Amino acid sequence: MINLGMIVGAFIATFVLGLLFNWAIYKRLKISAQTAVVLSSLTAIVAAIVLYGFGNADGGPWNPGDGVVSYVIGGLLSGAVRFFTAGRGTTAGRGTTADADTFK
Repeated sequence: MINLGMIVGAFIATFVLGLLFNWAIYKRLKISAQTAVVLSSLTAIVAAIVLYGFGNADGGPWNPGDGVVSYVIGGLLSGAVRFFTAGRGTTAGRGTTADADTFK
């Protein structure tokens, strides 16, 4: 059974894991910000499902149960939020005319 609380928790977990993977791995590659967000979000979804499966095992074998659907929904939502806000922390695309030669 899918519930809203589990999707919100999955959103938060995949958002934080996605930021961590983006910082640790994909920022160092020469790829666009949107591509890095997509790759880090997919990696975060897989990692969150694996971690949930081990946490849900309760002493038995790996058991992701119905958490897969919740984590995919939450992960896709967090990936969409990160995708549409990627690159907003820079001055690129804001209409600024300052370049590196201005301050030499």
